[in-house]
Amino acid sequence: MEQTSKIIIKKYPNRRLYNTQTSTYIKLDDLALMVKKDEPFLVLDAKTNEDITRLTLVQIVLDHETKGYELMPEDFIKMIIKFYGHPINKMMQDYISQSVKNLNTISLDKTALDQATDFAQNNINYFTDLLFGAQKGGNKPKK
Repeated sequence: MEQTSKIIIKKYPNRRLYNTQTSTYIKLDDLALMVKKDEPFLVLDAKTNEDITRLTLVQIVLDHETKGYELMPEDFIKMIIKFYGHPINKMMQDYISQSVKNLNTISLDKTALDQATDFAQNNINYFTDLLFGAQKGGNKPKK
């Protein structure tokens, strides 16, 4: 299997982003487009070489939310904040990640009700396996 190397994006103290592959400065919107195209990248702090990809992705979400593209309800954001530092944190991270993956795999040719039913059932199955699978000697759900 061919391994795709990640594009290195350097973030400078002045908040500018530099694409080392194209040797050009880019904006958060350009990174958002790269995400939509499934282009692998890594954002590094130019000064410390620290991986700040997650923080930059959160910044993209915040940028979109403040522009009126509200995807996450306030209650959902509050729930996420409550899980920081909680023992269930990792399980919720896996659950949320799997839920979004399930949503992405729903066939586009189904009716909205069928899609919602499939999505809900996939989440129920995943969460049930996550919570009770280990107690029954089962394996962690595959991602």
